[in-house]
Amino acid sequence: MKTQHLKNQGGFTLIEVLVAMIIFAIGMLGLAGLQTRALQDNQDAYLRTQAIFLANDMSDRIKANVDFWGLQAAAPLTAARLNTARTSAEGYSTSNYPFCSTDDNPAGGTGTPTGYCANTAMAYYDWYRWRQDAIDTLPGGDTDVTWIASASRGNDGAYLTITVSWVQTVSAMAGASATMPDPSVSLLVRVD
Repeated sequence: MKTQHLKNQGGFTLIEVLVAMIIFAIGMLGLAGLQTRALQDNQDAYLRTQAIFLANDMSDRIKANVDFWGLQAAAPLTAARLNTARTSAEGYSTSNYPFCSTDDNPAGGTGTPTGYCANTAMAYYDWYRWRQDAIDTLPGGDTDVTWIASASRGNDGAYLTITVSWVQTVSAMAGASATMPDPSVSLLVRVD
């Protein structure tokens, strides 16, 4: 009777192995999905860290040149104003920003030309260097400095809002590319 019982159960072990393999394969797909998500989150964290670094960099540049930035309430420095000012009043062309650092001097000289590091020229240089760093570091990187009227803050001083934004693209599970809303980092800086 024992031998007949074993004959009726032939092939049962093979079915158990197949079920175990299917469960294992589903588990491995889940792990692959987790790994993909972890890589995406790691990239997002990296970009956010770079944006925070850039915002803090401009904050330090503003605080170092408060004589210029503190006077920007009447006409805040915007990209449009910067482009107009550097090509007309300041005498800079689109390819001729003031270079206040020998590291950025395209002529490769050992010193900086006289007058390039006045407050206004330094602010333009800082703006240019900051925007270039954002463009070079972040995908679709963009920057902005916005003046906040002191009345909106209870007349407790002059403030600027520094904003760094970028384009975030993530891969969907089906392999298609979906664009998410642009993330940004903002920092409030007191300039007086």
